Amino acid sequence: MKRSLRPLAATAVIFIIAYALSVVQFPNMLSTRVLGNFLTDNAFLGIAAVGMTFVIISGGIDLSVGSVIGFTGVLIAVLIHWLGFHPLAAFVIALGVAGLFGAAMGFIIHYLQVPSFIVTLAGMFLARGGASIITQDSVPIRHEFYDTLGDLMIRLPGGGRLGRGRQQRRRIGGRLGVRAHPLQLRLRPGGRQRGQEKQAEDGGLRPPATQRGEIHRWPIMPGRPTPWHGRGPRRASPG
Repeated sequence: MKRSLRPLAATAVIFIIAYALSVVQFPNMLSTRVLGNFLTDNAFLGIAAVGMTFVIISGGIDLSVGSVIGFTGVLIAVLIHWLGFHPLAAFVIALGVAGLFGAAMGFIIHYLQVPSFIVTLAGMFLARGGASIITQDSVPIRHEFYDTLGDLMIRLPGGGRLGRGRQQRRRIGGRLGVRAHPLQLRLRPGGRQRGQEKQAEDGGLRPPATQRGEIHRWPIMPGRPTPWHGRGPRRASPG
């Protein structure tokens, strides 16, 4: 095997071994539903990985990728929801802004001979700060064209699909019976028993049984057990 192909081969072998161990423990990991969810949820990471591959091949590094993704997401949401831009126009503006941002960093790296680590580190904090300046609130995106794009999907054998339509998101939300709260997660009576167990089984998990008719509250805090931890019914204090 060529020396240049060894890192790729090692990565592929490690991935196959790790996934095989997951399939042994959770057989549904091999289903097309789980595979489709993986590809759907991580599609943006795959697109970013293509660009990062070229950066690494050229001997550089870019630490600002994640921050730029977050900045463009906030920018698109604000352009559509607050300023009334059409999603296509918002996409073009976001691509232009991100392209100029990357071109500016490339100019500094190439012509001013500043190490890429330093430049992209500064770009990372600059993109984070830009997103915070635009807004620190959660901005919903409501537009017919955006909903149409969200409804597009490709069905796979075995019930899997690439993409999630509004109908599927509503069904998932109805099964879980979850209402978000800034500091805690509240589940409706029986919501976890009937909804989350079904959702977990689809993903290969087997959560512990929970008594029906109870409302459990789990504060979302580091180090505190989540609904999936523990071996039996657990009732945490509201405080």
